[in-house]
Amino acid sequence: MATINRPTFPDPALEVGVAQYPTPVVPDYYTRDGHIILVEKVSIEKGNYNPQPLDGSVIYAGRDANDWPENLYLVFQQNEPTGKFVFNYWANDRTLASQDPWNYGLQYSLNHPNFKIITRTYITPREDYAPVALGAVDPVFGGNAIISQQQMAELPDDNPLRSRYVQVQRVYETIPSAVIEGKVMAEFGIATESKQVVVAGTSIATPNTNTIKSAISIADAVKSTLDKVEYDSTEVLDGYQYDADLGLVVQTTKELIAEGTAPLSPTNGMIAYKDEPLNAWQSIRIRSSISSLPATRTEYKTGAYASPNLLTGFETSFFNFPDGQLQFNVTPVMRAERSYQTTFKYVTSYQYNQPSQPSLTLFDPLSIHVIYSGFFFSIDIPNCLTDSGFLLYVNTGFNNATSNRYGVHEETYNVPVSSTTATQYLGLVGTYQLIAYEVDYWKANIWRIAQQYVLLK
Repeated sequence: MATINRPTFPDPALEVGVAQYPTPVVPDYYTRDGHIILVEKVSIEKGNYNPQPLDGSVIYAGRDANDWPENLYLVFQQNEPTGKFVFNYWANDRTLASQDPWNYGLQYSLNHPNFKIITRTYITPREDYAPVALGAVDPVFGGNAIISQQQMAELPDDNPLRSRYVQVQRVYETIPSAVIEGKVMAEFGIATESKQVVVAGTSIATPNTNTIKSAISIADAVKSTLDKVEYDSTEVLDGYQYDADLGLVVQTTKELIAEGTAPLSPTNGMIAYKDEPLNAWQSIRIRSSISSLPATRTEYKTGAYASPNLLTGFETSFFNFPDGQLQFNVTPVMRAERSYQTTFKYVTSYQYNQPSQPSLTLFDPLSIHVIYSGFFFSIDIPNCLTDSGFLLYVNTGFNNATSNRYGVHEETYNVPVSSTTATQYLGLVGTYQLIAYEVDYWKANIWRIAQQYVLLK
């Protein structure tokens, strides 16, 4: 708005208006349109001075009235410093439309030159003032430049137009504004942060997996501020931890997924998994995996173990006494059963999927009871492993009362053979033999196979 200062006239003619043109709209003498302030000098001494109301009821009617636009209203009266004269100020009404072409200042929304903020300051009759409706567009630039602020204020006390006119300010802002962006580092990658001025009542877009923030802050009845932060793309986060029970390094991944994504099906190597809801649109998927099965583990303990009698043969002797009695002696050749301290070996291995019945052969030699009761000899050896091809045979020969009181007699015992022979058992001494195993479910589709071995002595 042009600032209106009271003009100084060195010696204006009495009762002749001196024109001031406060705006670019200067009237011509044909249409007499335009904006004008007319200053008239009146002599107090001649009595022509007569105080007048400043309410717009007094219209300029000087002898040069036809030179100016119609309806110049008396708006201010001021005594000249000498006290001899009075200055009368006359002004015509200005329409808002006549001020629109030149009456504006420019700023730029978010400092972007394509998005104007237009400030207009008008002078208008107090009685004509009315606010414009929300959403009204700028009268010159139009487009998306809509009213965002408006106010009416009194003119300063020293302004001669103050009695009839007021100052009206209207600000038209281009809405939506430019979008300003910046980059930020977020949990799952690089994100774009943006800000934009939008029309009040604008709704935020439906969030998606890449949305970090979407918020609208109300500024006033006309506009709001839309703040958004969105991932450019999301990364899968990797972490590692040593698991002492597994004896392995466990990899943990964390990723952002859409809420409601179908769950993962368990796969070999996945030992933990969950989809943790973050909000109505996003979940966080956390998965722990191993790249290989735990290593086979071998452990040793001491304990008691018993071995059976190991019969490898017989020693026999035959005596013929002078009186004709016969004696047949049988002595087994064997290692006697015993219980001893030895080493037990435990081997634990792992596999995916439930194993079938293991094809493992346990070392469990079936002992037999070697027992015989005859005329010339008897044998009783329990818990015994034997070899093949053993037999005991007695033949008294001839019937002679002097040398053989028993007469002709023949006696035979075939020693039974154990399924594991004594010689085979002895051949295994010093080696570990499988005596027990256990197959059980461990975790995450991993099955454990535990085998127990004994060191034979």
